[in-house]
Amino acid sequence: MKFAETVSDNAILRAFAGRRMLLACVSLLALSQVQRASAQIAFQDLDFESASVVPAKFGDNDDIKSGPALPGWTVYYGTTPQGTIEYNDPSVAGASVSLLSSSYRHGAPSGLIQGRYYVLLQEGLFGSSQPGDPPPWATASIAQTAQVPITATTMTFRASIAQLTVSLGGTVLPLDVLNSYQGYDIYQCDVSQFAGQTAQLEFTAGDPTVYLDDISFSSTPVLPAPEPASMGLFAIGGALLWWRRGVREKGR
Repeated sequence: MKFAETVSDNAILRAFAGRRMLLACVSLLALSQVQRASAQIAFQDLDFESASVVPAKFGDNDDIKSGPALPGWTVYYGTTPQGTIEYNDPSVAGASVSLLSSSYRHGAPSGLIQGRYYVLLQEGLFGSSQPGDPPPWATASIAQTAQVPITATTMTFRASIAQLTVSLGGTVLPLDVLNSYQGYDIYQCDVSQFAGQTAQLEFTAGDPTVYLDDISFSSTPVLPAPEPASMGLFAIGGALLWWRRGVREKGR
């Protein structure tokens, strides 16, 4: 009788241990799913409308904290992360990222601005140098790592640029002009190869004045640009038709 009771107790203990192991496995699986989901955070503040203006120093409204000003984004001068940016106060010669409000009088063309806020990227002087050395120069950039929407085929944005590099996942994206306006353009990029992936999106200014706003992902396919050779053949064909028409008119 005691032997049977001992066997029964051992079976109960084994069953209890098995249940605990099962619960532990389920908990680990749930945790891994949560971690995976948290790693696949969607891009945020692509229109810069989530900005909170928090002065970096008491009484100084020109320098603001970069985190609240550009949620989700990291600001770099060269390769150095920055904890502060400018507010309605573009730089004269130094590398700078500025959050500008739509009420700022000396900002971007009005059609570029969408909503209350937009961003100005300015490459320029940054850091110190030894006597006799050339002044140090740095690009200005903003970057964010998140999951590209699984349905995304294109990314568009508004910018007034001379030199701007846009990269996703370390790959520089070719920029195609979707629409041109007075003082700015709407650009599109093909991002279909990154759909559903977690990647770093980075905008880097290679010019002292790069206004940027209204970044968005879309499922609308990119319209292919005409090949240069095709454009040349089309122009030659048009010229020939015009010449033949002129010859016919003279022969009448």
